[in-house]
Amino acid sequence: MYSWGQGRTMIAAEREPEFDNEDELTVLVRRWIARPPPDNMDRTRNAAATSTPGVRRPTSLPTRRSQLLEPCGHSELARLGRHASGAAETPVRSTEDPPEVPQLLASPPEPTQRLALLVEARATPPETADGLIDVLAGMGSVTVRRGYADWTQPDMGAWLGLLRRHGIQPVHHFCEEGAELDSEQALVSMSVDAVDLARSSAVDTVVIVGNPGSMVPLVTRLQGSGVRVVAVGPESTPYGVRARSDDFIDFARLAVRPAESTRAGRHRA
Repeated sequence: MYSWGQGRTMIAAEREPEFDNEDELTVLVRRWIARPPPDNMDRTRNAAATSTPGVRRPTSLPTRRSQLLEPCGHSELARLGRHASGAAETPVRSTEDPPEVPQLLASPPEPTQRLALLVEARATPPETADGLIDVLAGMGSVTVRRGYADWTQPDMGAWLGLLRRHGIQPVHHFCEEGAELDSEQALVSMSVDAVDLARSSAVDTVVIVGNPGSMVPLVTRLQGSGVRVVAVGPESTPYGVRARSDDFIDFARLAVRPAESTRAGRHRA
Protein backbone atom coordinates (compact mmCIF):
# COMPACT_ATOMS: atom_id res chain seq x y z
CA MET A 1 0.00 0.00 0.00
CA TYR A 2 1.18 3.53 -0.57
CA SER A 3 1.04 6.77 1.60
CA TRP A 4 1.79 10.38 0.89
CA GLY A 5 4.56 12.11 2.80
CA GLN A 6 5.08 15.74 3.68
CA GLY A 7 6.65 16.48 0.33
CA ARG A 8 3.81 14.79 -1.38
CA THR A 9 6.01 11.90 -2.03
CA MET A 10 4.44 8.51 -2.37
CA ILE A 11 6.12 6.07 -0.03
CA ALA A 12 5.67 2.35 -0.56
CA ALA A 13 5.11 0.59 2.71
CA GLU A 14 6.70 -2.85 3.32
CA ARG A 15 4.33 -5.65 2.53
CA GLU A 16 3.97 -8.62 4.70
CA PRO A 17 4.91 -11.98 3.06
CA GLU A 18 2.11 -14.09 1.79
CA PHE A 19 2.32 -17.86 2.29
CA ASP A 20 -0.46 -19.03 0.07
CA ASN A 21 -2.53 -20.58 2.81
CA GLU A 22 0.51 -22.43 4.32
CA ASP A 23 1.67 -22.11 7.83
CA GLU A 24 4.77 -19.96 8.27
CA LEU A 25 6.62 -22.61 10.23
CA THR A 26 6.11 -25.14 7.46
CA VAL A 27 7.66 -22.82 4.90
CA LEU A 28 10.70 -22.14 7.09
CA VAL A 29 11.33 -25.86 7.62
CA ARG A 30 11.24 -26.51 3.89
CA ARG A 31 13.73 -23.74 3.21
CA TRP A 32 16.10 -25.06 5.91
CA ILE A 33 16.03 -28.58 4.52
CA ALA A 34 16.70 -27.41 0.96
CA ARG A 35 19.72 -25.30 2.00
CA PRO A 36 23.16 -27.03 1.46
CA PRO A 37 25.15 -27.82 4.63
CA PRO A 38 28.07 -25.55 5.50
CA ASP A 39 31.70 -26.68 5.06
CA ASN A 40 32.45 -26.82 8.76
CA MET A 41 29.82 -29.58 9.20
CA ASP A 42 31.82 -32.06 7.00
CA ARG A 43 34.96 -31.30 8.97
CA THR A 44 33.10 -31.95 12.19
CA ARG A 45 31.84 -35.34 11.01
CA ASN A 46 35.33 -36.43 9.85
CA ALA A 47 36.86 -35.43 13.13
CA ALA A 48 34.22 -37.38 15.05
CA ALA A 49 34.82 -40.54 13.02
CA THR A 50 38.58 -40.26 13.51
CA SER A 51 38.38 -39.72 17.26
CA THR A 52 36.00 -42.64 17.85
CA PRO A 53 38.00 -45.66 19.16
CA GLY A 54 37.75 -48.87 17.06
CA VAL A 55 36.62 -46.98 13.92
CA ARG A 56 39.14 -46.77 11.09
CA ARG A 57 38.45 -45.08 7.81
CA PRO A 58 39.74 -46.89 4.71
CA THR A 59 42.61 -45.10 3.00
CA SER A 60 41.76 -46.55 -0.41
CA LEU A 61 39.05 -48.63 -1.98
CA PRO A 62 39.76 -52.08 -3.47
CA THR A 63 39.94 -51.99 -7.23
CA ARG A 64 40.64 -55.64 -8.17
CA ARG A 65 38.07 -58.42 -8.15
CA SER A 66 40.34 -60.63 -6.03
CA GLN A 67 40.49 -57.90 -3.38
CA LEU A 68 36.72 -57.76 -3.24
CA LEU A 69 36.07 -61.54 -3.14
CA GLU A 70 39.11 -62.99 -1.33
CA PRO A 71 39.95 -61.47 2.04
CA CYS A 72 43.49 -61.79 3.31
CA GLY A 73 44.17 -64.73 5.65
CA HIS A 74 46.54 -64.86 8.58
CA SER A 75 49.46 -66.02 6.43
CA GLU A 76 48.91 -63.17 3.95
CA LEU A 77 48.75 -60.59 6.75
CA ALA A 78 51.97 -61.94 8.20
CA ARG A 79 53.66 -61.72 4.80
CA LEU A 80 52.52 -58.14 4.34
CA GLY A 81 53.82 -57.27 7.80
CA ARG A 82 57.25 -58.75 7.06
CA HIS A 83 57.35 -56.96 3.71
CA ALA A 84 56.57 -53.62 5.36
CA SER A 85 59.25 -54.11 8.02
CA GLY A 86 61.91 -55.11 5.47
CA ALA A 87 62.39 -58.64 6.87
CA ALA A 88 63.26 -61.49 4.53
CA GLU A 89 60.32 -63.59 3.45
CA THR A 90 60.23 -67.23 4.47
CA PRO A 91 57.98 -69.70 2.64
CA VAL A 92 54.83 -70.45 4.60
CA ARG A 93 53.70 -74.04 4.20
CA SER A 94 49.99 -74.63 4.14
CA THR A 95 48.64 -76.91 6.83
CA GLU A 96 46.42 -78.57 4.24
CA ASP A 97 49.37 -80.03 2.28
CA PRO A 98 49.87 -83.77 3.00
CA PRO A 99 53.21 -84.73 4.57
CA GLU A 100 55.84 -86.10 2.24
CA VAL A 101 56.27 -89.85 2.61
CA PRO A 102 59.73 -91.22 1.79
CA GLN A 103 59.72 -93.74 -1.02
CA LEU A 104 61.31 -97.05 -0.14
CA LEU A 105 62.89 -98.71 -3.15
CA ALA A 106 63.06 -102.45 -2.63
CA SER A 107 64.27 -105.00 -5.11
CA PRO A 108 61.54 -107.36 -6.34
CA PRO A 109 61.63 -110.83 -4.82
CA GLU A 110 63.16 -113.54 -6.90
CA PRO A 111 60.62 -116.00 -8.31
CA THR A 112 60.58 -119.47 -6.74
CA GLN A 113 61.61 -122.32 -9.02
CA ARG A 114 58.92 -124.95 -9.52
CA LEU A 115 60.26 -128.48 -9.61
CA ALA A 116 58.75 -131.77 -10.81
CA LEU A 117 60.17 -134.91 -9.15
CA LEU A 118 59.78 -138.04 -11.31
CA VAL A 119 61.17 -141.17 -9.62
CA GLU A 120 61.74 -144.57 -11.14
CA ALA A 121 61.26 -146.34 -7.82
CA ARG A 122 62.66 -149.80 -8.71
CA ALA A 123 66.00 -148.29 -9.89
CA THR A 124 66.30 -145.87 -6.91
CA PRO A 125 67.61 -147.01 -3.48
CA PRO A 126 65.05 -146.14 -0.75
CA GLU A 127 67.80 -144.78 1.55
CA THR A 128 68.45 -141.91 -0.85
CA ALA A 129 64.91 -140.51 -0.67
CA ASP A 130 65.38 -138.35 2.46
CA GLY A 131 68.63 -136.80 1.21
CA LEU A 132 67.11 -136.12 -2.20
CA ILE A 133 64.13 -134.27 -0.73
CA ASP A 134 66.48 -132.14 1.38
CA VAL A 135 68.59 -131.18 -1.64
CA LEU A 136 65.57 -130.28 -3.76
CA ALA A 137 64.14 -128.14 -0.96
CA GLY A 138 67.12 -125.81 -1.39
CA MET A 139 66.51 -125.54 -5.13
CA GLY A 140 62.88 -124.46 -5.08
CA SER A 141 59.36 -125.72 -4.49
CA VAL A 142 58.65 -129.32 -5.50
CA THR A 143 55.12 -128.95 -6.86
CA VAL A 144 54.90 -132.35 -8.63
CA ARG A 145 56.02 -135.60 -6.93
CA ARG A 146 55.43 -138.93 -8.67
CA GLY A 147 56.85 -142.42 -8.20
CA TYR A 148 56.61 -145.00 -11.03
CA ALA A 149 56.61 -148.78 -10.38
CA ASP A 150 54.56 -151.92 -10.17
CA TRP A 151 53.49 -151.34 -6.59
CA THR A 152 52.11 -154.84 -6.24
CA GLN A 153 55.61 -156.38 -6.20
CA PRO A 154 56.85 -157.48 -2.75
CA ASP A 155 60.27 -155.82 -3.12
CA MET A 156 58.61 -152.38 -3.35
CA GLY A 157 57.40 -152.47 0.28
CA ALA A 158 60.28 -150.24 1.50
CA TRP A 159 59.06 -147.44 -0.72
CA LEU A 160 55.46 -147.42 0.52
CA GLY A 161 56.30 -145.61 3.74
CA LEU A 162 58.44 -143.08 1.85
CA LEU A 163 55.57 -142.30 -0.47
CA ARG A 164 53.40 -141.26 2.46
CA ARG A 165 56.20 -139.41 4.29
CA HIS A 166 57.23 -137.20 1.38
CA GLY A 167 53.89 -136.87 -0.39
CA ILE A 168 54.92 -138.75 -3.50
CA GLN A 169 52.06 -139.82 -5.75
CA PRO A 170 52.37 -143.50 -6.81
CA VAL A 171 51.95 -144.16 -10.53
CA HIS A 172 51.22 -147.83 -10.96
CA HIS A 173 51.64 -150.06 -13.99
CA PHE A 174 51.43 -153.88 -14.04
CA CYS A 175 54.53 -155.78 -15.09
CA GLU A 176 54.77 -159.56 -14.87
CA GLU A 177 57.72 -160.15 -17.19
CA GLY A 178 60.54 -159.17 -14.77
CA ALA A 179 62.42 -156.17 -13.41
CA GLU A 180 63.96 -155.14 -16.73
CA LEU A 181 60.59 -154.69 -18.41
CA ASP A 182 59.29 -152.91 -15.30
CA SER A 183 62.07 -150.32 -15.60
CA GLU A 184 61.38 -149.75 -19.30
CA GLN A 185 57.65 -149.16 -18.71
CA ALA A 186 58.47 -146.73 -15.90
CA LEU A 187 60.83 -144.75 -18.14
CA VAL A 188 58.19 -144.52 -20.86
CA SER A 189 55.56 -143.21 -18.39
CA MET A 190 58.05 -140.71 -16.93
CA SER A 191 58.95 -139.42 -20.41
CA VAL A 192 55.31 -138.85 -21.37
CA ASP A 193 54.57 -136.99 -18.12
CA ALA A 194 57.74 -134.88 -18.39
CA VAL A 195 56.86 -133.71 -21.90
CA ASP A 196 53.30 -132.88 -20.82
CA LEU A 197 54.58 -130.82 -17.88
CA ALA A 198 57.01 -128.90 -20.08
CA ARG A 199 54.35 -128.24 -22.71
CA SER A 200 51.89 -126.87 -20.15
CA SER A 201 54.58 -124.68 -18.50
CA ALA A 202 53.58 -126.14 -15.15
CA VAL A 203 57.17 -126.39 -13.87
CA ASP A 204 60.56 -124.78 -14.42
CA THR A 205 62.76 -127.81 -13.67
CA VAL A 206 62.23 -131.56 -14.15
CA VAL A 207 64.17 -133.89 -11.85
CA ILE A 208 64.59 -137.40 -13.33
CA VAL A 209 65.56 -140.01 -10.72
CA GLY A 210 66.51 -143.63 -11.46
CA ASN A 211 68.60 -144.93 -14.32
CA PRO A 212 68.70 -142.04 -16.84
CA GLY A 213 71.36 -143.61 -19.07
CA SER A 214 69.01 -143.90 -22.07
CA MET A 215 67.19 -140.60 -21.58
CA VAL A 216 69.40 -138.23 -23.58
CA PRO A 217 66.65 -137.60 -26.18
CA LEU A 218 64.21 -136.70 -23.38
CA VAL A 219 66.71 -134.30 -21.81
CA THR A 220 67.24 -132.60 -25.16
CA ARG A 221 63.48 -132.31 -25.74
CA LEU A 222 62.84 -130.76 -22.33
CA GLN A 223 65.65 -128.23 -22.65
CA GLY A 224 64.33 -127.24 -26.05
CA SER A 225 61.05 -126.33 -24.33
CA GLY A 226 62.85 -124.02 -21.89
CA VAL A 227 62.83 -126.43 -18.94
CA ARG A 228 65.90 -127.21 -16.87
CA VAL A 229 66.75 -130.88 -16.31
CA VAL A 230 68.37 -132.38 -13.21
CA ALA A 231 69.41 -136.01 -13.51
CA VAL A 232 69.82 -138.21 -10.42
CA GLY A 233 71.39 -141.66 -10.82
CA PRO A 234 74.21 -144.03 -9.92
CA GLU A 235 77.89 -143.44 -10.51
CA SER A 236 77.68 -145.60 -13.64
CA THR A 237 75.50 -143.04 -15.41
CA PRO A 238 77.03 -142.32 -18.86
CA TYR A 239 79.01 -139.14 -19.26
CA GLY A 240 76.72 -138.01 -22.11
CA VAL A 241 73.77 -137.75 -19.71
CA ARG A 242 75.88 -135.96 -17.09
CA ALA A 243 77.13 -133.43 -19.60
CA ARG A 244 73.76 -132.89 -21.26
CA SER A 245 71.81 -132.31 -18.03
CA ASP A 246 71.84 -128.93 -16.32
CA ASP A 247 72.79 -130.65 -13.04
CA PHE A 248 73.64 -134.18 -12.00
CA ILE A 249 73.34 -135.75 -8.54
CA ASP A 250 74.61 -139.29 -7.91
CA PHE A 251 73.13 -141.66 -5.35
CA ALA A 252 76.37 -141.96 -3.39
CA ARG A 253 76.09 -138.33 -2.28
CA LEU A 254 72.51 -138.75 -1.07
CA ALA A 255 72.96 -141.87 1.07
CA VAL A 256 74.67 -139.88 3.88
CA ARG A 257 73.29 -137.81 6.75
CA PRO A 258 70.79 -135.08 5.70
CA ALA A 259 73.10 -132.24 6.81
CA GLU A 260 75.94 -133.55 4.68
CA SER A 261 73.65 -134.31 1.73
CA THR A 262 72.50 -130.70 1.66
CA ARG A 263 76.10 -129.48 1.58
CA ALA A 264 77.73 -131.93 -0.84
CA GLY A 265 74.99 -133.92 -2.56
CA ARG A 266 74.88 -131.85 -5.74
CA HIS A 267 77.68 -131.35 -8.26
CA ARG A 268 78.26 -130.66 -11.88
CA ALA A 269 79.59 -133.33 -14.22
